Amino acid sequence: MHMKKWSVRLGSVAGVEIRVHLTIVLLVAYLLRPFAAVSDRALLLAAISVALFFLSIVLHELAHALVARRFGVHTRSIVLWPLGGLALFSHTPNRLRDDALIAAAGPLANLGMTVLALGGVQR
Repeated sequence: MHMKKWSVRLGSVAGVEIRVHLTIVLLVAYLLRPFAAVSDRALLLAAISVALFFLSIVLHELAHALVARRFGVHTRSIVLWPLGGLALFSHTPNRLRDDALIAAAGPLANLGMTVLALGGVQR
């Protein structure tokens, strides 16, 4: 898979390079186009929603990467692409337990983000 060839670097977080695949740029432009026809405010709100969505994907993948680091597995980069995010590891851990903890870290990060988001909602 040629993720790096067709992606651009956004920056790095905690030493992990964050990249976005060029197809995401096209997809986001396509998805935001109808909102631009409605109003500037609609476009802004849609763009913020898309940005928050991709931020949640980056946080999910970073959770995998940081737990992997704890077990001696280097994360070469995180690539955002049309199917979500992909953490590219240097190798798989030797122990099944370590692999399971790395795999669980992303969904646990999502759970944490959900709890924080619901905590901000008042009834």
